[in-house]
Amino acid sequence: MTTRRLLLNEIAPLMGRERKLSHSRNESISKILGVNRDRTATNGTGLTASNLVRAMSILTKRTDLHFLTLRPWVKVLSKRGLLRHERVWCPFCYQEWHDTNKSIYEPLIWCINVVQICPIHHHPFLSVCPHCLMTQLVLSGDSQTGHCNKCGKWLGSSRFKSGEVSKMKKAPEIAS
Repeated sequence: MTTRRLLLNEIAPLMGRERKLSHSRNESISKILGVNRDRTATNGTGLTASNLVRAMSILTKRTDLHFLTLRPWVKVLSKRGLLRHERVWCPFCYQEWHDTNKSIYEPLIWCINVVQICPIHHHPFLSVCPHCLMTQLVLSGDSQTGHCNKCGKWLGSSRFKSGEVSKMKKAPEIAS
């Protein structure tokens, strides 16, 4: 099941979004979530994250899902410039999880704008697919975690050595 189908069929109705949707195969994730173009809001401190957590809590019967977002930090963190507007990743994390049969996921820390380096592997995050050289959407309707949401190829790799990683486009520096 694609992310788009999950959102359209299961999550959007619980967020009160079903009447406004066309149920088109190409329905925009932003439109489904009602966030215009700011898909980063799903991980943030605002209403979109809160509504998404509520819907997911109903579906999963879990009460701790707010910890998967920055909602617990709403009174501490400024929303301004908090989240990235493009997806970044550590290819070493993806590959390590793949090779050890662990769940492939995108840690919340990868979304935070000021975090530029993987705290585990101490390498800068990547923001461009090494295969198609395209930047990645934060959330895509047809993507699979750990894969490029443009060409679909695997983003993890143990072949990236320090020199190779530094030659690839890294996550953009934030302005001070």
